[in-house]
Amino acid sequence: MIVGNEVLFSKYMTITELGKYVDDFRTNVSSKDINMPVSTADLGIAWTAGLAADSDIVMANVHPFFAGVTPEQAPGWTWSFWTGMDTYSTGTNTTGGNYPKQIIAETGWPSEGGNNCGTGEKCPTPTEGSVASTENLNTFLDGWVCESLKNGTTYFYFEAFDEPWKVKFNDPEVC
Repeated sequence: MIVGNEVLFSKYMTITELGKYVDDFRTNVSSKDINMPVSTADLGIAWTAGLAADSDIVMANVHPFFAGVTPEQAPGWTWSFWTGMDTYSTGTNTTGGNYPKQIIAETGWPSEGGNNCGTGEKCPTPTEGSVASTENLNTFLDGWVCESLKNGTTYFYFEAFDEPWKVKFNDPEVC
């Protein structure tokens, strides 16, 4: 069960308050003899060792587009960011379930919406930094999906609607 999404990024509550909500939820469902992993999902930079200790699974949202990288660089950047997080190998796994301790809860690339230079400032030109386009989305997917299958990364690809063309990305033979 995921308790909240980007609560810290949106500043709805503090990390201490969120950790308490996660723990309270786990206690509540456990008291009803329900055994399930409990976590939250937030930006990768929001996770701390303390929040990971309160969660059964580290579920980080990692979007290379907002880092200002090109789609060719994005798969490597995403993997480096993910495995470089202090909380990558933590997570309490208190339910003893057979699930991963780390999941990229969101990753993806926009097909529309401009560009991002990763600085918080507007890019000098429309072609600098990360540029949203279908072509760049496909470039990111081509690099990300096959590498994730090879290195065992568990992730959810983030988009607004499911599309039938994605079936091919569930098949390791494609890579």
